[in-house]
Amino acid sequence: MQYTDIKLERSSSTPLFIQLAGELKKVITRTAPDCGAKVLSERKMAELLSVSRLTVRKAYSKLAEEGLLEHKAARIRRISPAGRRKHLSSPPCLGILLPYDFSRVMEFNHQIPLQYFKGITDRASENKIAILTLQLPDANSPAEKMASFISDTANCLSGIIHFGDRRMYPDSPLQKMMRCKQIPQVIISADTAFPHIVQIVPDISTGAEETAKAVCALGIKQAGIVSFYNRWYPQVTRPYFVDISVTRAKIFRDAFERYGIRCDEKFCFFNCASYPDVLKNLLLARDAGELPELFWCQNDEIALWFIRACREIGLSVPEDISVIGFDGIELPEFSGLATVKMPFYEIGAKAVDVLLNAISSGDFSPRQVLVDTRFVPGATLRAKGG
Repeated sequence: MQYTDIKLERSSSTPLFIQLAGELKKVITRTAPDCGAKVLSERKMAELLSVSRLTVRKAYSKLAEEGLLEHKAARIRRISPAGRRKHLSSPPCLGILLPYDFSRVMEFNHQIPLQYFKGITDRASENKIAILTLQLPDANSPAEKMASFISDTANCLSGIIHFGDRRMYPDSPLQKMMRCKQIPQVIISADTAFPHIVQIVPDISTGAEETAKAVCALGIKQAGIVSFYNRWYPQVTRPYFVDISVTRAKIFRDAFERYGIRCDEKFCFFNCASYPDVLKNLLLARDAGELPELFWCQNDEIALWFIRACREIGLSVPEDISVIGFDGIELPEFSGLATVKMPFYEIGAKAVDVLLNAISSGDFSPRQVLVDTRFVPGATLRAKGG
């Protein structure tokens, strides 16, 4: 740490230990965010500044009371990472780390990121917290630029909310940012192998259980799955984030089967990433005579594709086939769709809550926070022949 800028006014009415504590705060906030750095011993600090050891001791005690210093061993004082973060930004300032430009993030199904943003900003404003959006340097940026970005981020922000990745590997800036333990980080609706990053994720099982129970009550005995993935639990090679949606189809299949609703492989369509994919699979199943009473779709958009495909080949929804989506997007075109509501807003708000707790207490457990999903009935679901 650099002590050369410490200035004490000996003619001031403010006690020297108060002045010294204030000057040391400035030194600590300018220190690189590896934290845990030792401060000089009482004797060496007293000699450097030509003050008494008692003055230094009282200044250190004041900083310890404020949580900025901690004892790690006898006579050894270190900067407290939690105390430093708390002091850096009061009130805290949180960052949303975007994978792309904000406009590009909003282009893809803007309702989903918008709901996350609403939850984040509403909770932040309730707590009088500032929110900044930022982007990582380019993946091929020089190491010095990456290091500067991470240092500046850790110095000016109290916590980070990850908003997805750039779908590239390797992505050195992202990897280095995620490895940084000097700033609390959370990720929304995704899994990560970095143990210090808290995951705020939807509990898909709650919505699946409610859905299966409702379907069972209607007397429906067979259900199909429409997924954009290539199998029940796809192999994901991206090492940074894994979207929680990879588990979704399997969770719903298992829930249906627990309630006695058959979900045979022949009723399930995979690799349905476009309307033509859905239409092709539906035609094949119809021609083979293998259409169940209900189809659950990976998301609401696929559910609309499925309904459109049914109409194109002369099937009625829900008279011939019931349809359930997932996400609960609140737009006119999705009105009346039976679906499972994703807690986008609640996840965003919870991300802020978790960061505030980490900033104030240094407690970053549990590693994963679950937020319930829920089934929403709609006109596309009814008992067959009902």
